[in-house]
Amino acid sequence: MSQNVAGLIDHTLLKADATKEQIKVLCEEAREYNFASVCVNPTWVKYASELLEGSEVKVCTVIGFPLGATTPETKAFETKRRHLQWRSRSRYGDQYRRIEGQG
Repeated sequence: MSQNVAGLIDHTLLKADATKEQIKVLCEEAREYNFASVCVNPTWVKYASELLEGSEVKVCTVIGFPLGATTPETKAFETKRRHLQWRSRSRYGDQYRRIEGQG
């Protein structure tokens, strides 16, 4: 697959019943083809991040999925929670803590 095209692809697995093995395969494929990102349900963000550590592949997630039929307040809560979890695990976590005066 062309490197230019692969870098534009968000490799996605959003099935509610996705398994750990399927997420592993998704991440292996993303790393192999150098996709832009993997998009997974919030439950799998930590695991996907661990599998993709050291690669250029990003991990993204969804909020209010699949219908988006939750209230704006619920979406805001989900977004904040995911952001805080990402921040605490990402390579940028220390930078965020310094900016916010927490470390």
